[in-house]
Amino acid sequence: VAECSLERKGESKVALQGKVDVEILLPCDRCLCWYPFRVDTAFQVLFALDNDEAWQVKALESIPSDLETEVLTEPVIDLDDVLRQQVYLALPVKSLCSPSCAGLCLQCGTNLNETTCECSKIGKKSPFAALAQLKK
Repeated sequence: VAECSLERKGESKVALQGKVDVEILLPCDRCLCWYPFRVDTAFQVLFALDNDEAWQVKALESIPSDLETEVLTEPVIDLDDVLRQQVYLALPVKSLCSPSCAGLCLQCGTNLNETTCECSKIGKKSPFAALAQLKK
């Protein structure tokens, strides 16, 4: 669900305010299982129509509020693109199905959240075992 409102800010600027509330499926970074993730975020974007040749000068002398302005070449706002960007910005850097996710076994690939494997019980030969014999 998305709600948006536009407010005119001067002759060639428009402020878009909105809220996105959607549930998407993400793959867990540890166990690769899909899990639902809720995105609930509010946003504000300022658009300006590029009908002024002074934009190159304004880019050099910009203030922080100008840096948040998106310049349009025509008076059309692609709302799908704006909403998609807001969803991408709200995604976690590391997606986990739960904080206690055990992930996959490094040897056999078993999902350790669902079952245990015998790989940890089997003695793993250390790559440094040959060095230990040289020390003797």
